[in-house]
Amino acid sequence: MHHKLQELLRSLPEKELNRLDQFIFSSFFNENERLTALYSYIRSFAPHFSAPALSAELAFQHLFPNEEFDQDLLHKLNSQLFKLVENFIAHRQLDQDSAAKDIQLLRFYNRTLLPKHFTGTLNRLDKLQKQAQEQSLSYFQQQLELETIRAEFLSQNDTRTGDINLQALNQSLDAYFLLAKLMYLNSMLARQKIARVNYDFTWMEEILQYLERSEYRRIPAIEIYREILLLQINPGKKEYYIQLKELLSAHFQCFPTHELRSLYIYLENAVKHLFPVEAYFQELFELYKMQLDANILHENGYLPHTVFKNIVSVALSLQAFEWAAQFIESNRYKIIPEDYREDAYIQNLAGLHFFRGEYDRAQVLLLQSNPIDIYYKLSQKILLAEIYFEKRELEVLENFLNTFTKFIFDQQAKIASEKIASYRQFVNFLKKLLRILNATPETIEAFEKKTFQTDSSVLQSLKKLQKQIEKAPMFYSKKWLLNKIKEQL
Repeated sequence: MHHKLQELLRSLPEKELNRLDQFIFSSFFNENERLTALYSYIRSFAPHFSAPALSAELAFQHLFPNEEFDQDLLHKLNSQLFKLVENFIAHRQLDQDSAAKDIQLLRFYNRTLLPKHFTGTLNRLDKLQKQAQEQSLSYFQQQLELETIRAEFLSQNDTRTGDINLQALNQSLDAYFLLAKLMYLNSMLARQKIARVNYDFTWMEEILQYLERSEYRRIPAIEIYREILLLQINPGKKEYYIQLKELLSAHFQCFPTHELRSLYIYLENAVKHLFPVEAYFQELFELYKMQLDANILHENGYLPHTVFKNIVSVALSLQAFEWAAQFIESNRYKIIPEDYREDAYIQNLAGLHFFRGEYDRAQVLLLQSNPIDIYYKLSQKILLAEIYFEKRELEVLENFLNTFTKFIFDQQAKIASEKIASYRQFVNFLKKLLRILNATPETIEAFEKKTFQTDSSVLQSLKKLQKQIEKAPMFYSKKWLLNKIKEQL
């Protein structure tokens, strides 16, 4: 059978399949009775659309009971049915997009020279634009389309006097271009931080220079994305962070939920460059709580696994154990994708046990799991290293760190260099700490008995390492390492 057709039908929920039934059986959309019969046969195998009876031969026999099997004919019918289902999906998408329908209606009135109908529809759409609270990219795209059609309408009756809307069209084009370009420049810069890609940032310097004194900065979306771009280019300048945070708070209503989430991600990513360790986690926790209160972290009631993991990690770092435990359990079955659900739950539950000092329970959970995601594997290894340290299993830890080093090396081609550097810093600093603590039988004994180090040279080495870690950029488990050093002093 037609595998693409089966996959497409399998992706549709029952409610949409029922609508598809109406579409296929409507003579307005489908006049081919063979396609109706083929669809009816395939539809009987819903919702999985896979069974031994759903074979090319049996489907053909159902359609042509007295004829010899013709693969080419069946393939042709399958392809036509696939196209018909695609037409249904396109029709449904347009039906759910009132703005797109209005634009098509306006183009029709313009093309068929119905000025009263055109003017009435255009006035209604202009009014809707003025009333719109959200002013994201789709708003400016809609405005550009309206001004384009308005200019086309006026040019049809051009008396060679007046503007025929070209100035408004040009301004709408500028606003749309500036916002779109700022958004994609920001996306490219952000992508470079997590994946090994090189981009050509065309127009970036020119746009920033132009916007320094431009009236377009009065548009909240343009000013916000400009501020994000400046923050990404200058990650160490706190004033851009503060300004962006204030702008988001002031213009919250201008963006749909999914876009607000992406804007807050830029703030989250900037925090590590601007705040010392303690303040870093507190600021990040506040950002997450603000988004939870505003209900912009969940997507249709579900929570992306990376967001779930980050929130729990921050809460645990601040020792908000009860808050974290409640958050983990209340969101356990909301984690998406489902393939990550169990790994995310187990690893974060292990983290909770670890921070509570329940190292054996945390270790059992971690060793039972086998994460599919590379970042979960890396996080698992960091947590296991910390557990071995806390349990004073020094020999096991030393061997583990050697294998961890090789594992990090093997991931160089797969993940961003910034991430690799962060994992390496954790391993290298932990190795340095172990070398200091393993210096003499006395230092080992003090470490194992969890008493303060007394040797002056050891204390000097620990303080030197402490300064090195404090000066280093934010890396994984930096706070934990600093706490382990403090415990020895």
